[in-house]
Amino acid sequence: MKVPNRRLIALALLALIGAAVAVSQTQQFYELRSGTAAFKSFCNIGETVNCDAVAASPYAELIAGLPLSGFALAWFAALFFVALIARNVYWRRESIRVAFLISGTGLVCSVAFFAVMISVLKTFCLLCLVTDVVNISSFLIVLSLKPEWIKVHKPDWKKWKIMIGAVAGCLLVTIATLKLSAETPYKATEINDAANRVWAAPVLPVDDGQALPSIGPKDAPVTIVEFSDFQCPFCRNGALIVNSIMQKYPGKIRLIFRNFPLDPSCNRNVTSGGHSAACESAKSVFCGFRQNKFQPVYEALFDRQNEIAPGRAISIALEAGAEDSALKACLDSTETELAINADIEEAIRLGVHSTPTFFINGKKLEGAYPVQVWSKIIDKILQNK
Repeated sequence: MKVPNRRLIALALLALIGAAVAVSQTQQFYELRSGTAAFKSFCNIGETVNCDAVAASPYAELIAGLPLSGFALAWFAALFFVALIARNVYWRRESIRVAFLISGTGLVCSVAFFAVMISVLKTFCLLCLVTDVVNISSFLIVLSLKPEWIKVHKPDWKKWKIMIGAVAGCLLVTIATLKLSAETPYKATEINDAANRVWAAPVLPVDDGQALPSIGPKDAPVTIVEFSDFQCPFCRNGALIVNSIMQKYPGKIRLIFRNFPLDPSCNRNVTSGGHSAACESAKSVFCGFRQNKFQPVYEALFDRQNEIAPGRAISIALEAGAEDSALKACLDSTETELAINADIEEAIRLGVHSTPTFFINGKKLEGAYPVQVWSKIIDKILQNK
């Protein structure tokens, strides 16, 4: 096999890798905006490397709410197509020229987005960095194939038309697919009406004390108080939606968690039935909080909700990082019982009848509202600050 063919195969493989990464990024983009993303992406390593923060930012959108990664997918598909065509000697000169334009454009986009991550977002996306490596490597491979300048050999415009048509076809198919993916079951009027109803609601005196379990900066302009039950499926949905919102507005939201277990063994407002391990789960998350493990225990209980049963919530808390002896001592303590009771009494005082119920800067939201409604409300709060 000749060396140029080997390089072209390497170029095609790099394009496939880039396309696979773009598919993963596009899926993450839509999950964050629909509120179905997991609490943490596999590439969230810390504040410095956080794929969710980058994917939730407006810079991840190119036009009309469509993800930049979706267009990257089309771009890599086009590069793959051109690399395969270039293996044909008859097509090689023009294919390498087109590959030079495609890979060069990808490199420019990589440099621009890397600058945004450094100077604006101040955090990096691991998948974006993989894409950068692919773009740099692809461009270097194309350079090594020595694309000829137009002055040396005039372009064969018939071949260019075919390849440009293929690139345009990749883009059009991608845009059509993304448009379908971006469709929401909620009409704009429904979203606006729901947001306006919440905005028109009275501000209630909700306890948002600094000593309560929370995520986010204590001086954030937006405070969300969540009353929830770890065995309630709608509560899990609501928690994931709020997690997506917190990624979209980094540093702007403080989430305070209050227990409202639908379990008659600890909740006087529930007289029968209910969730048999809800009180145990409530105690487990409070005891995790006492060990500075609130967030990992909170996320683990919702992530593994289908596993929760009497005795299992404690195991989940331990596996999330809580210390064994301290946890067991805390579960049986009077302090824990009083804390859970205080949450329940606060919920009853505020008229909480179902879970999840949220209070955003004192305004009541019942149920798992879609991300679009949350965004409308938070945007209005931030505009008025």
